[in-house]
Amino acid sequence: RKPRGLKPPYDVVLLSDCICHDENFVFRPLLKTLKDVSGPASEILVSYKRRSPTEDKFWTLAEEVFDIALVECEEVPSLARDGDDLGVGLYRLRLRQSPPPPAGPSP
Repeated sequence: RKPRGLKPPYDVVLLSDCICHDENFVFRPLLKTLKDVSGPASEILVSYKRRSPTEDKFWTLAEEVFDIALVECEEVPSLARDGDDLGVGLYRLRLRQSPPPPAGPSP
């Protein structure tokens, strides 16, 4: 049963600890859900700590549907590992209003 009064699109969607390197089979369903609950004015805020290169697949797929911007990134010493200096980032996703640019070599 859906709660009364809560109908997409939502103004803001918060996402945290949902992009796991061992769970990359859920990236497409997760992105479909985010798309389904979003509208042209929606903002999806994603708190993200990179733990594995396999998680890059989420961001590659997300770029097909969303414009992505890094809002803030802060190093968290208690989470840092050797060679890992990115810390925790806050990203803003918005539905693309036009198709993504074609992939190609960087200038």
